[in-house]
Amino acid sequence: MLQRPYRLAFATLLLTLFACSEQNNMVAEGNKYEYGIFQTSEESDEAAAKYGTAQKSALKDPLFVTPTKTIPAKLNTIFGVLYQFPESTYGTTVKINGTFSFPPEGLTNPNTGDTAYEKKFEADVVVNGNDPVDSLLFQLGQEWEVVPGTWTFTVLMNGEAFIEEQFEVVAL
Repeated sequence: MLQRPYRLAFATLLLTLFACSEQNNMVAEGNKYEYGIFQTSEESDEAAAKYGTAQKSALKDPLFVTPTKTIPAKLNTIFGVLYQFPESTYGTTVKINGTFSFPPEGLTNPNTGDTAYEKKFEADVVVNGNDPVDSLLFQLGQEWEVVPGTWTFTVLMNGEAFIEEQFEVVAL
């Protein structure tokens, strides 16, 4: 049995490890990424307006604002993950599959009546060792996209689980 001072130290260590494991929901050990709320440049905002708000490629040069998994259900909020490719992929081409999984009721476009439960992207990315960063971001750019609930963002690299992060979009 641990003596009293050691029990306290052990309990503190366990709490610290638990808190760290809750901080990032990394799928593969060692993946470096940030999650939360972002903002983008005006140029990105114009591209998003032109090509659709959920187009990953339209949201260029994201600026990390707040690390959080709780996202305000507010028009034009941008949230998601900014991740770094592993050094072993520098100078290679990797296949990235990104998925946004929406809350169970889905997102219903009032103009078409279509309901989406997820949105998928696929891209072949040449990893530049000078800028080995990519992102999977979603902008709540239309009123009908502002849906409270659990949103899950998943990134596969070359078919392998790389990152999965859940966000709770909450009404203000």
